[in-house]
Amino acid sequence: MAGRYAEALGSGLYGIDAAVVRIEVAIQNGIPSFEIVGLCGSDIKESRERVRAAVRSSGYEFPNGRITANFAPAWIHKQGTCFDLPLALALLCASGQVRPRAAPFLAFGELSLTGDVRGVNGAISRAGAASDAGIGTVVAPQENFREVAALRGIRVVPVATLREAAERLAREDPCGRAPDPAQDADEGDAGADGACGIAGPHLVEVRGQQAALRCLEIAAAGRHNLLLEGSPGSGKTLLASLLPHLMPELEEAEALEVTRIYSAAGLLEPGCGLLRNRPFRAPHPSATTAALIGGGGRPRPGEATLAHKGVLFLDEFSEFDGRTLDALRIPAEEGVVRLSRSAAQIVFPADFMLVGATNPCPCGRRLEDHGGCRCSPASVARHLARLGGPLLDRMDLRVEVKRVDASAMERTVRIDASSSVAEARARIRAAWVRQRERNGAPDGATAWNARIPGERLQERLGVDDAFIAQAAGLAHQRGASVRGFHRVLRVARTIADLDGAGRVGMANVLEAFIYRPLERKEREG
Repeated sequence: MAGRYAEALGSGLYGIDAAVVRIEVAIQNGIPSFEIVGLCGSDIKESRERVRAAVRSSGYEFPNGRITANFAPAWIHKQGTCFDLPLALALLCASGQVRPRAAPFLAFGELSLTGDVRGVNGAISRAGAASDAGIGTVVAPQENFREVAALRGIRVVPVATLREAAERLAREDPCGRAPDPAQDADEGDAGADGACGIAGPHLVEVRGQQAALRCLEIAAAGRHNLLLEGSPGSGKTLLASLLPHLMPELEEAEALEVTRIYSAAGLLEPGCGLLRNRPFRAPHPSATTAALIGGGGRPRPGEATLAHKGVLFLDEFSEFDGRTLDALRIPAEEGVVRLSRSAAQIVFPADFMLVGATNPCPCGRRLEDHGGCRCSPASVARHLARLGGPLLDRMDLRVEVKRVDASAMERTVRIDASSSVAEARARIRAAWVRQRERNGAPDGATAWNARIPGERLQERLGVDDAFIAQAAGLAHQRGASVRGFHRVLRVARTIADLDGAGRVGMANVLEAFIYRPLERKEREG
């Protein structure tokens, strides 16, 4: 049996995480056949014909015998075309046509009938699983090279064909490299307005919306949820789209995590490296619950996870299905999405800023100074009721956005060299530094003011009991819930950070209350 058995390592993707799969191939005498066992999906069963054609097209001889390929561990379900390459390599090793010197190695990639190796989803997660298992060499499709090269501590062997993969593994040195993540991240960026598929609008100077701009700055500084309420054409969508540009770019750990998500979802452009810009996701109001939080037969990340470390913008907030919005309540609070399946529970990261935009009434003109709104109080109440009280209670900031006046409208077509956006970004960056120094956990959600636990609020505010009692009394008068009171204090802490103050003052609390309307206003419409 010498030379009639061989192993290769592949990796299966589960959510955005990957697990190492051992592919064992045995070739025995008997009637020629090719069987695949080990709880494999239909796409892996179909790989028999792809592998057979790719092996012959690459100039190798397909073994003439009874071939059995076992995917272990057998109790984990495997699926996807990513196992084509390691299965073919294990088959060539078992038949004695290839003797790899770079062992152990992990490989992944889809094979064409001509032997070309195609890229697959989740490459960075698959390579990360190899690194975690102590496997130092990864054979990856050329398309996925820049993505995989962002990881430290592994040698990447990029290949374009099955023949190339076999020949390079047979060398003493497969000519892989220990990549420089910083260099590859810089090479992978895709310009000033987007990084490898996450594009955003150019920064513009917003005119006549000073209150809304102030709210945007506070929201970005503390990662607070925000609701923009205003007339059609008042600039709500434009304001929301500025948020990712106001925040500092993704740091190394954040960039790796976001890149893993987009890679698993198949949203990375070919040849892309690490993503550096913060995501901005704006799903349509017709989006289903599965599209928003994730799911499906093969669980995929939803919009909430695709907005991780960035902004989830729900335009026409009141047009979303109520049950879909309710599904966002727990992810918005906990920063994760948990999908329960019969076999296992899949957890997707979902640390996003929730930003909504809605009209104040069915016709949208209720807030305009010139009037024109003819909506009845009952219709306005029904309109606002569609937003859902529990989700509204999780909005830290609410601001009214009115259409600009004639003078501000005139200035929108003139070139202005002012740098208010750049100045706001500098203040936000400084506020982030203060939060991390005070709250700790620089790479975790708890570093942001929006996620300070209630029992730690007084400590982080730097105030005495009398101040808390005074703020609580004001919150009670305004009809705020306990959750609402805590959110006001968190916003006040962010305002103080923007001002460079070590302690929160009553002026900060009063400004925070301005951005949280009275509860009775919501009821009266």
